[in-house]
Amino acid sequence: MGSYFTDDIYPQWAAFVKTISKPQGNKQSHFATMQEAAGKDVERTS
Repeated sequence: MGSYFTDDIYPQWAAFVKTISKPQGNKQSHFATMQEAAGKDVERTS
């Protein structure tokens, strides 16, 4: 069973968002890059 530690910087109602597999356009590409970076940070905490 895992534990999740959060503080006030996270929204009260967090949601999981699927990765955009084939981003098209600058907005989607930027979102996918930032999401992958955040995912790597989460993996490092384990």
